[in-house]
Amino acid sequence: MRTHKLGKAISAFLRQKERLFDDGSFKIYTLIIPFMAVTVLTIYTNLELSTRLFGVASPLEHQTDISNHSGVWLSIGTKKEQIVVRTTNGLTFSWSLSGPSQDQLRPLRDYLTLAARDVVEKSILKGQITKNDTIVALSVDQHLNFHHIRPVIYALAEAGFTKYGFETRILR
Repeated sequence: MRTHKLGKAISAFLRQKERLFDDGSFKIYTLIIPFMAVTVLTIYTNLELSTRLFGVASPLEHQTDISNHSGVWLSIGTKKEQIVVRTTNGLTFSWSLSGPSQDQLRPLRDYLTLAARDVVEKSILKGQITKNDTIVALSVDQHLNFHHIRPVIYALAEAGFTKYGFETRILR
């Protein structure tokens, strides 16, 4: 009877040893699936949290304090010989480096007019307006000249925005 129990124990031990020392082909997939799930969720979370993640500009870096900005944000840069303007909402407007025509600039002006209206409506609903609500933050690529961003500034003025500031990358 003892030898029978000992034989069962040895065979159970050998089966466990075979399971533990398998070739490991299934273990790779059990590691890849959670890793990919975490990666996809992290990317999705970052895209949802930061609307400025895919800005087209590479602004100047500057040592400064962080300010709370709740108004309109525009990223202005170049891509394939065109000026590209990207908004907080992810809308993209573009025209050639030589300058936009009135038809090319009209969608940007329409967007800015609606953005100005939204700022006013939000301020009315809050019952107060702060200076940051009416400031437009321009994240301009450091390689652009002023004549490249002049059409955007004109569109801002036509939409009713009178204050704008240039965004810089904060160094710590």
